[in-house]
Amino acid sequence: DLRCVLAMSVKIDGIPYADTFTVEVRWVGTVASAGVIRVEVGLFIDFKKSSILNSKIRSATLSETTVTHQNLFEAIKLACKRSRPDINEEEEEEDEEIDEKEIDVDSSSSKVKLQAKYWAEKLEATVDSSIKYSLQYRTYIRIAIVCAFVLVVILRCVVYFNDSQNARDDLSMQVQLLLEEVKSLKSELREMKRTTEKILEQTA
Repeated sequence: DLRCVLAMSVKIDGIPYADTFTVEVRWVGTVASAGVIRVEVGLFIDFKKSSILNSKIRSATLSETTVTHQNLFEAIKLACKRSRPDINEEEEEEDEEIDEKEIDVDSSSSKVKLQAKYWAEKLEATVDSSIKYSLQYRTYIRIAIVCAFVLVVILRCVVYFNDSQNARDDLSMQVQLLLEEVKSLKSELREMKRTTEKILEQTA
């Protein structure tokens, strides 16, 4: 079979997140039989960076480029008709019917290919995100353990200093009470001394 492959790598500009992906397009034209050309179209999104809008970008690109591919295919059919002046109108109508059937089959097969590519990319992205999440989760656990250890140490220090402060406060209070008792005893001794002196004076 004679085959022609057209590969295009399209980079989008002027839209948000345009630097995160490119569009890979493949047109494969194959001569199936005399006067019959089968065209297969393949399209997939090559994401260079991960973003939360990957699914939106993919669906929008597929929906917006469908019309472009249909218009391009019509232009290709017109160019092929002009390059074959020896074919009469009946043969052209038959070729158009065959081409339309081939287009339907090929478009469905290309959709299957696109869906397979989509789910493969989605599975790969899910696995990558799971691995990254697990690594981040392990990191978070380690950080949490370290923070918990530091928090326990700080709490123990606070309790120790509070206990020490309470002990110091209790000791100072006890010393103060002892001083007050000493003062009270001194005053009582003075009173007893005065009373004794008065009694001695009266008996003399």
